[in-house]
Amino acid sequence: MSNFPLIELNVTNEALAALKEKYASVPDVTTKEGYKVAKAAVSELTKLRTGLEKKRKELKQPYLDQGKAIDDEAKRIKAALEKIETPIREAKKVEDDRLKKLEEERIANIESKMSIFDETLRRANSFDATSESISVAIDYIDKLEVTKDVYQEYYLEALKSKDKALNQLSDILPQVIQREIEHQKQQEQIAALEAQNKANEQIIEKHSVVEPANDSSTAASKHPKQITYTPLQVWPSDLARAENDDLNDVCEQLEEAEEYIQFLLAKKEVA
Repeated sequence: MSNFPLIELNVTNEALAALKEKYASVPDVTTKEGYKVAKAAVSELTKLRTGLEKKRKELKQPYLDQGKAIDDEAKRIKAALEKIETPIREAKKVEDDRLKKLEEERIANIESKMSIFDETLRRANSFDATSESISVAIDYIDKLEVTKDVYQEYYLEALKSKDKALNQLSDILPQVIQREIEHQKQQEQIAALEAQNKANEQIIEKHSVVEPANDSSTAASKHPKQITYTPLQVWPSDLARAENDDLNDVCEQLEEAEEYIQFLLAKKEVA
């Protein structure tokens, strides 16, 4: 129920009831008398309705004026409050921005320190990592202090990252050592194969020279020079050759040389 006082609009419920009863039935407007009654009814009701609307606006206007006055006063007070508030708000924003920047820098600094663990692992997993560089990395990470003062709310995460880095580096180190041993073996194999290949080339060169014909050529042909050659007994594995192009190239050269030496040997036997 409304709390506003009842507004008198000059039309009582009794008057409404009387009008409802008076015009309970619609007159027959096709007759002269009925049309006259209808015209009078419309005129009376229209006057009452327009009078009601005029009275409504008249009674409502003070409230509209009061509402506008309230709005205007509220705007005035709001402007005054904002004038007081704005410099304070702006000063607060400057400080908030400064604190936000400091917080972002603090977190970025911690994250930068924590990235050392992952970056060290990334380098250790690279192809050019050496056992020496990994040993240095293990020593560096092991001596890196992880304290609450430095890592703050990331302290536990930093401890886990450090342990993870040390564990993985410790796993990688023997693998790299083994890789270096295999590489050294391959280098030694390449050197041995190159030496063998050089010896084969000397044999081929020695026995491929065509000597000038002379009186003793026939006698010499009866006693050809003996080819001294020891074939390679142990060859690098197919896997080792597949993994090392230099080793495979030397092996291919040696295979060609040995095939040619076998050809020379066969030729000597026929002679």
